[in-house]
Amino acid sequence: MRNRNNKLNERFHDHRHLDPNMPAKSHNPRHPSKPRLAVPILFACILACASAAMQAQVSLSTVVDFAQKNSSAVKLAQADLLKAQAALAQTQDAYIPNLQIGSTVGYSHGFPTGQPSVGNATMQSLVFSYSQRQYVKAARAGIDAASLSLKDACEQVALDASTTYIELDTVNRELAAAQQQEAFTAELVRIEQLRAEAGVDSDMDLLQARLIAANQKLQRLHLETRAATLAKQIAVLTGMPVGSILPDHSSVPEIPAVTADEAPRNLPGIEAAGALARLKQFQAKGDDLAWRRPQIGFGATYNYDVNKLNNYAQFYQKGSFTPNNVSFGLQISVPFFDFSLRAKARGSPPRHRGSRASPAPERCPDRHAHRQPARARRPSRSRQPQPADRRRTTKNRPHPA
Repeated sequence: MRNRNNKLNERFHDHRHLDPNMPAKSHNPRHPSKPRLAVPILFACILACASAAMQAQVSLSTVVDFAQKNSSAVKLAQADLLKAQAALAQTQDAYIPNLQIGSTVGYSHGFPTGQPSVGNATMQSLVFSYSQRQYVKAARAGIDAASLSLKDACEQVALDASTTYIELDTVNRELAAAQQQEAFTAELVRIEQLRAEAGVDSDMDLLQARLIAANQKLQRLHLETRAATLAKQIAVLTGMPVGSILPDHSSVPEIPAVTADEAPRNLPGIEAAGALARLKQFQAKGDDLAWRRPQIGFGATYNYDVNKLNNYAQFYQKGSFTPNNVSFGLQISVPFFDFSLRAKARGSPPRHRGSRASPAPERCPDRHAHRQPARARRPSRSRQPQPADRRRTTKNRPHPA
C-alpha cells in the first residue's frame, strides 16, 4: 500500500514538473461547479411552481368575499353607514353637557367693559326640545337606510360575482367538450380524406366533413373569447390577476326549489327607500317644530378674575371684588320672530310637516292631454252653417205648387 501511494505521488509531481503553471484546482469560469449549476435550476423550479400556483381553483364563496371586499359600491355604502352613525351620535350628544376652558388675559384702561378673568370654564347642554326628538328619530331612520343600502350593495355584488363565476364554469366545461369534438372532427376529416383518395366516398362527403370541422373551430373560438371576457370580469370584481381564478364546479350549490306558497322576499333596496322616506319625514317635522315650539337649555360659567392688570378696583366697592365667580341656570328660547327657521320649515313638503299655511304645490300637467280629441279640449259651441251648406239646403227644399 505504501509503494502504491509513493507511485501516485511521483506521478503527480512529475505532472506538475512538466507543467509548473498548472494550478492545483481548476477555477475556469467556462466550466462551473455543481453548486453554481444548482442555483439556476432551483430558480427555474421556483418560477414553475409560482406559475402553477397562479392558476388555482377557487370556491364560489371565496370569490364572492373577494368581490365584496374589492367593490367600490360596498365601500361607499360602508362610509354612508359610518356617517349615519356619527349623525345619530351628534344628535344624541346635544343633551350631554359640553365643557370649554379658556382665558381672556389682557390690559384695559378706563371704564370696565368686561371681566378681568384669567381663566374661565363654560358648560352648555340641551335639556328639552321638540325638534331635537324628531332629529334623533331621523338619524335612526338614516342608520336603517344606510344599513339596508349596504346590504343591497353586498347582495348586488354577490349576484354579479356568482353569475360571472357560474357562467365561466359553464363556458370552461363547454370549451373542454368543444376541444374534444374538434379533435374527433379532425380525425373524421383525415378518414374522409383517405376514403376520398381511395375512391370510396365522394368529394361532397369530404367537403361536408371539412365544413363540420370549421364549425367546430368557430364554436371553440367563440367559447375561448367568452371565457377570456368572463375571466377579465372576475378579475375586475375580485381585484385578482386575470386568469388566476379557476372555477370549482363542486362549490356551486344547487338551485333551491321555489314553491307557490312561499311568501315574496322583501328587497333591501325597497326597504332602504322606505327608511329614507321616514328620515325625510322626521327631518321635516323637526324643522316645523323648531320655529313653533320653545326649547330649554342649561348653562354654567366659572371665571377666575384678577385685578392686577387693570383698574377695575376703582369702579368696585372695597371688599366687593372676588376672584372666584360662578353662574348657572336654565335658558328658555321661544322662536317668536325668526324668519330663518320659518324659511327652513317652509322648504319641507306640507304633508311631512303638517302645516296648513303654505299653499299646495301646483300639479304637473296631464301627459295624456294631447291624446284627447279636439271636441273634448275645445268649448262646445253651435256650428254655423257655411254658404255651401245653405245652397245645398235651398236646393233640396221643395218648391210650392
